[in-house]
Amino acid sequence: MSPLQSRVARWSTAAALTALALCGSAQANSRYAAPDGGGSACTQVQRCSIVQAVNGNVANPVHSGDEVIVGPGIYPSTATVLNDQSNSLQIHGEAGEPRPVLISSAVDGIFLRDTSRVSQVELQHSGTGHALLTLGSATADHVIVRSSANGAIACATLTSITDSVCAATGTNGRAFEMTGSAGAQQNISPVLRGVTAEATGFNGVGISVDAGSQTTIDLHATNVIAHGPAFDVKVLASAPTGVAAVTLDHSNYADVIKGAGNASVTPAGSPTNKVTPPVFVNAAGGNFRQAAGSVGTIDHGAAGPFGATDLDGFVRPIGAAPDIGAFEHALAPTVSAGEPTDVTTTAATLVGATNPRGAPTFLRFAYTPDGGPTTTTDATAMGAGTTVAGVERSIGGLAPGTHYTVTATAVNGGGSVTSAVREFTTQALAPGETTPVTPGSPDTTPLPGGSPAGNGPAPGPGAGGPVKPAAL
Repeated sequence: MSPLQSRVARWSTAAALTALALCGSAQANSRYAAPDGGGSACTQVQRCSIVQAVNGNVANPVHSGDEVIVGPGIYPSTATVLNDQSNSLQIHGEAGEPRPVLISSAVDGIFLRDTSRVSQVELQHSGTGHALLTLGSATADHVIVRSSANGAIACATLTSITDSVCAATGTNGRAFEMTGSAGAQQNISPVLRGVTAEATGFNGVGISVDAGSQTTIDLHATNVIAHGPAFDVKVLASAPTGVAAVTLDHSNYADVIKGAGNASVTPAGSPTNKVTPPVFVNAAGGNFRQAAGSVGTIDHGAAGPFGATDLDGFVRPIGAAPDIGAFEHALAPTVSAGEPTDVTTTAATLVGATNPRGAPTFLRFAYTPDGGPTTTTDATAMGAGTTVAGVERSIGGLAPGTHYTVTATAVNGGGSVTSAVREFTTQALAPGETTPVTPGSPDTTPLPGGSPAGNGPAPGPGAGGPVKPAAL
């Protein structure tokens, strides 16, 4: 019996005992963690370590339903499993901040049970067990899980994982695996939605399911990318009384192995599934965002009451239909610069327009006098619509009687686009007229969210913030 099979077999009894123990638990609280957290109170002012925030201790125990808010940054490596102790924790990144990166060398990285939920974090795991393991009704969404040890498993769940990346880079690694074996009949029905399950190491497997004695595993996967050098999908019923079924729709996979006995899997290339491999921005570097030309994944997902936003926070769909996998492929915006208006001796109004094409987009202007330096305006948020939206920007501090060129630049997760050049000339001073005092030049704040790697909108409370451009 594997370690996971043992855990699953014991979970039902443990959950019942935990439920009795929690009947008189204290009121839920918010607990705050930071990479340099050294406090014991776990408050917003005195933040504690991630282990203290999730696991608690005798002096500051965790209570059922507590919210664990994980501040941004890269956390020191820990050899202690982040274990919710069956307390139904809500663990997530901090709203409006970059996704935090947790580093773990424990055998299992994050181990959740009951109704716990983890979202908006990244886990880099070098242990030999499971990077992320959720039992009971615990769920995970909008997470990046990377497992690097040989034979390790990135993700496993009894319930659901949505809008997430599960990546295993070690030899014999599995991006997602579910196994089970019990002394009494048990039924397991995990669900994957909008997941990119990539095993890149030698003999790796994208999705692996093995039903042991008296166990039925019925996995449903929608909008899932599953790839591995050995097999994309592997389904076994290793015991005569085990039943393993993997049903995939609107997913991308090709190489399938099905064992004898009570094992079944949706054939690759069946009506809504695609076999053309996805094209990623930088798979070798761990960036599994879809690149332009990923014809096997873009616009081939299913719409439904799940996955309202992708892993970067973009509202699905951006194109004609949701994309397969954890990320939507953001389309670069269109942009144009109009004829400047209200031109005086020292001021003008710049005119621009953009179609965000479904992704959060920002627009700014740049203007240059003949022989002079370029000035850029601060960025204006243009929304995430699919129709053209206009903007005007008043500028001052211009030189009288001077020729200027101006462009508009629009940026979103799909790229940066600059308009054609417009020209205008400020009015000359009349004889004897002096240059009037006008408002100063606009600032030069960098465009937010403008990385080709893609930045989504800042999620609302309890969701964690947009990702850093350089990190998946």
